[in-house]
Amino acid sequence: MHVRAKLEPSHGAILTTMMIFIHINKTDYHGEVTAPKTKAAIRDIYLPFHMMNDIEKYLKWYKENNVYKDDYVLFGTFFKAYSESTIDRWFTTALKVLDEQLPDVQTFPRIVIHELRHSHASMLVNHGASIMVIAQRLGHADSNEVYNRYGHLYPSTQKEIVKYL
Repeated sequence: MHVRAKLEPSHGAILTTMMIFIHINKTDYHGEVTAPKTKAAIRDIYLPFHMMNDIEKYLKWYKENNVYKDDYVLFGTFFKAYSESTIDRWFTTALKVLDEQLPDVQTFPRIVIHELRHSHASMLVNHGASIMVIAQRLGHADSNEVYNRYGHLYPSTQKEIVKYL
């Protein structure tokens, strides 16, 4: 996973804006870094610009702690992925820290890291993103996968489209 930034025109504006994105061109398959299974899995995931500051802080820490290699940001160094158990342990620790910051009557639910992908897709659905764009963002070649998994989140669609008639 790479983080890159590039200048792009913003909706025909004369000035350019910085776009930040993560370029995905590798995947971890049982501890081995390989090419993704499909062409659709090779993609750029655009991020809000305000995340750049957090990523820059992380990269600085990454370099200062001698875990920096090339422009890979997460999940290991060049062609060497962290094990799934290591990532899960870090994620569990982060959840515990978050849980300790909550009032006693609340608890942070125990989730596995892959559930963040589902939460992200669900949030995009709830904000009205098109199924096709969500499929591209998730690396699916077919938007039916997204519809089959998240279609139930569109229960009011029939009522909502009446306003367009």
